[in-house]
Amino acid sequence: MNLFRAAVVLTVTSLPAAAADPELKQLHPPARVTPAPMPAPGPESMTFTRTSMYDRWQYMAVDRGGQFRPRVVLDYPCIYYLGDGKPYPWLGIKPLDVIPHIFD
Repeated sequence: MNLFRAAVVLTVTSLPAAAADPELKQLHPPARVTPAPMPAPGPESMTFTRTSMYDRWQYMAVDRGGQFRPRVVLDYPCIYYLGDGKPYPWLGIKPLDVIPHIFD
């Protein structure tokens, strides 16, 4: 504990001496460094992704008869087809064609 007090006293007493030093100079802000330009990607780094043949089935769902139908999103206030975003007008007429699942 005495060592801690001695360190605090030495620090406090040396601060005014450092502040009164006439040789201290004001620091200038550092020079702005501009990043190097990025090189263009070479032909070996270019990649292409191939779409899966099964991606088209993500927009289809099985209805109550076991047939594949376009998937309908039950989003309030607009009910729409997932594949193209067109509104689904048949909910009042054919309510059993839409299965209200949270997860498929």
